[in-house]
Amino acid sequence: MWFFRKRKCGSSVITVNFTGPGSYMIPFDGCGYGVVFEDGDDTGYLYATNEAQDDILVALHLYDYHLPEQVCASERIFVVWNAALQRTGIHYRGRFQAVVDFAKRRACCRNEFPSGNGEWCQSGLEWDDELTDGLEFRVPHWSGERGTK
Repeated sequence: MWFFRKRKCGSSVITVNFTGPGSYMIPFDGCGYGVVFEDGDDTGYLYATNEAQDDILVALHLYDYHLPEQVCASERIFVVWNAALQRTGIHYRGRFQAVVDFAKRRACCRNEFPSGNGEWCQSGLEWDDELTDGLEFRVPHWSGERGTK
């Protein structure tokens, strides 16, 4: 399990250097929220959590093992947090793969799975480009990625 230093409320890009299966925990200090990127060796998820990361608000499926969306060891993943909008997204392979809007209790992911995300999420998980508004960023030049939606 990897823990990242808490991020203060403000726009930020957190770089996750993926080293293999495990949980990568990113709390947003003082905002009440956080995310966990988890690779269980056969599937990948982004979990939106409370700040203490002891309550999962919504689970967003990212990929299954051996599919093109799977993250590979040494790949960089970017978690973008916009405190003003209370919105976060996970970005790799040149685009956002999942987004959570904590303020509006909405979420989406590219493969729109799983359905029935409990009581917290007030939307289906269908992909919505509008949820990426406010999450634009410039990926560091050394990453080999482009900062696109």
